Amino acid sequence: MIPIHELFIGAYVSHNNCNWIVSAIHSPYPNKDKRFSDKYVIELLSDGLINVPIDEIEPITLSNWWLIRFGFEPMRDIEWCLEKGSIMVNTGNHFIVHVHGRVTSVKYVHQLQSLYQSITGKELTLNK
Repeated sequence: MIPIHELFIGAYVSHNNCNWIVSAIHSPYPNKDKRFSDKYVIELLSDGLINVPIDEIEPITLSNWWLIRFGFEPMRDIEWCLEKGSIMVNTGNHFIVHVHGRVTSVKYVHQLQSLYQSITGKELTLNK
């Protein structure tokens, strides 16, 4: 499960082994359906919209496939670059990210999206 403070609109997450984009986050409220009652309800977008309780959402592990889709360029076997001043090093179970002088460890796609946006002010989206 992803903590609510890490979720944001536009984050890539997993539900039932499928990748989705968070399109809305609804506050907890009483609901007749116990599955949704008093839980954050997350609206997900893919080929359509679905609502799921937060406890059914999982993070997506960051991989080289995701880096390529985000537009990162391989520099060496374990290093990647998105733009001048940003380098990622794959350690095997997480990535060490160097962006504009800031160094952070990330393991999940949504963490990289959040970090990139907080540092650059730009949204990290998939290349088509």
